[in-house]
Amino acid sequence: ALLRVVRFTLKAAEDPKLVEAITDTPQKFDPATEMKRAFQFAWLAPLETLAQEPQFTTFAAKFELLSNSKIGGKQSLLWPALNAKDPVAIEEKPAATP
Repeated sequence: ALLRVVRFTLKAAEDPKLVEAITDTPQKFDPATEMKRAFQFAWLAPLETLAQEPQFTTFAAKFELLSNSKIGGKQSLLWPALNAKDPVAIEEKPAATP
């Protein structure tokens, strides 16, 4: 059920009329401005580690960085599977000296 909710949420974020059709209420979410606010979708980062779905990956790729201070900040630091997308996270570290 959770994945159905996420799929619908991502579609509705791009087309609020999907929600209007169900609720009969005009939506205030404006994709033109809200889709520029990646912090609202930072929850996608942990979800991507649990559910490998192209729709989730494609949606998350629209944002340079998935980060939200309310859920721990920069998500690629918390969820290692995402590090491959983050050039800062894959920088080579100097070898430790013995």
